Formats: sequence, structure tokens, C-alpha cells
Amino acid sequence: MTSSLDQSRVELPDPICAACGHALKGARTSAVCPECGRPLVDVLIREKGRIAIGRRYASAARVGSLPLLAIALGPSADGKPGHARDDESICKSRRPMTHTLIDITPRITPNMQVWPGDTALSREVLCTIESGASITLSALRATVHLGAHADGANHYGARAASIDAMPLERYIGACHVVRANVARSARVRAVDLNTPLEALHHPRVLIYTGTFPDFENWSSDFAALDPALVDQLADRGVTLIGIDTPSVDTQESKDLPAHQRFLARDVSILEGLRLAHVAAGEYELIALPLPLVGFDASPVRAILRPLH
Repeated sequence: MTSSLDQSRVELPDPICAACGHALKGARTSAVCPECGRPLVDVLIREKGRIAIGRRYASAARVGSLPLLAIALGPSADGKPGHARDDESICKSRRPMTHTLIDITPRITPNMQVWPGDTALSREVLCTIESGASITLSALRATVHLGAHADGANHYGARAASIDAMPLERYIGACHVVRANVARSARVRAVDLNTPLEALHHPRVLIYTGTFPDFENWSSDFAALDPALVDQLADRGVTLIGIDTPSVDTQESKDLPAHQRFLARDVSILEGLRLAHVAAGEYELIALPLPLVGFDASPVRAILRPLH
């Protein structure tokens, strides 16, 4: 149909990239926006209160009695054939999708307990606006194993990678949250998980034990991980395991067998997560450590977004 149209009777207005607003003058046949690189299936044209989505466009000029609001349209941003819709409907459809953010980071306060003998949180206030200064300025002192934190491999392995050298991609992406039926001071085994190993296909697994419920009251009898479970998860391609306790080994452990399997299998550790309010399921994890050069750990702000 479009090849037979008299192109002199069809006005082609300049499209606008929906991602960056760049005017795509002379770029109607280009595959991507020259400004931001987004595919032109995501560009918009406004014409007399209407919007069209697609690769190529025509205006509301007419051939005979037929309005040509949009011709030769490519697929729309929602995967349906190209079409025109009114401003309100298109604006609604192109608003960013919002997902519930689930915070799994315990609140960091001076009352937060740390591993016995480690450095608790303290804040030194250098100046405040209330006292007449132009800014409020503070200094912080604390262990890097504070609350939700990522371990560097050098925390449990000689000459292993410090936290700044750990692969950053491990701390962001799809994960499973699973619950374990485990006694205090025990180690979580595969049979203790409410989700079978065969159902785990994401490279990150977070394990809720419920044995360290209060970060302001230290419990020394928290559960830990069975070294065999670390191997079983690694065999399934898991590269990061998180837990809701201060350590993947028990407090009394001296040889740290779970840590040693993490080191041997090159699997990363997240500890101190807050998971009691999180249902078992599939999520996107975001828990990026700071690039603390040479350090053995870093606090993280860990959050989840449901995948489904």
C-alpha cells in the first residue's frame, strides 16, 4: 500500500526520540537514535494531538478521503503492530514501570551489635548548622563488617581478592530468596531448604534462617551454612550466597569450613541481611559494595525488587 502512495501528498514530520527527546530530523530510516542509541521503535511523533509509535511515519495528510495519521509503522513499544493512540493513553503506557523496593538492610544505629571484639559504630560530629556552622559534618568509625555487608575473599583467604577487586556483577541481578528450617547453632543443609535445589536457576541465593532476629541484641547461637551446601549451590552455577546471620560459619568455629568452600569455589558472600519480611521467591538483588581498596569487606545497602 505505501509504495503506491503519492509521497508528495504525504508530509513526514520529524520524529522525537522517546528516550532523550532528540529531534530525529532526517533520520526516519535510521535504525537507532543518533543521540542516545535507542531503537527507533521507541520514538514518538505528535501530530494534531495524536501520537504514533514506529519506525516510519506520515502525518495526518489525506489521500482522497483517507486520513494518513500513521503509515508503514513498525512494531510499537508494547510489541503490537504500529498504531496511533491519543496523548493520554500513550503517556500512560510509556510511564516508567514501578516496582516495590524491599529493603533488606538492617538500620545502622549506635545500638547495632557487631561481632564480639570488633569495632562498633560511632559518629563524631565535627560541626552542625544548629551550632552556627554553614554545614553539618560528621566522621564515622566502625568495622567494615557492619550490618548487611559483602566479604572480600581476603577476609578468609591469604592473598585473595580484597572487596574492591570482587566481581561487581555478582552483587546485582536475579536471585532466589529461600527459607530454611534449621535449629539454632546448626548448619543449613540442602534438605533444610523449603525450595529444592533443582528449582534454583539464578546465580544468587539468599537464605533466611530466622536465627538472628534482632541486630541490636547479639545472639551467639545463630545458624550457619553446611560446607556441602556451598558446593551444591556452586555446582548449580551460584556465584553469590547471602544469609540473615552475621556469618556463614558458626560463632564458635575456628577453622571456618564454610568460608573455605566459598574460597575454593570462588563464590561471594553477603552476610547480615534482613529477610524476615521477604517471601520466598525470585527477585532482583541490588547490594553493591564500596570500592574500599585493600579492605576485607564493605557495608552494602541491599534491596530487592520482585521479578514477577
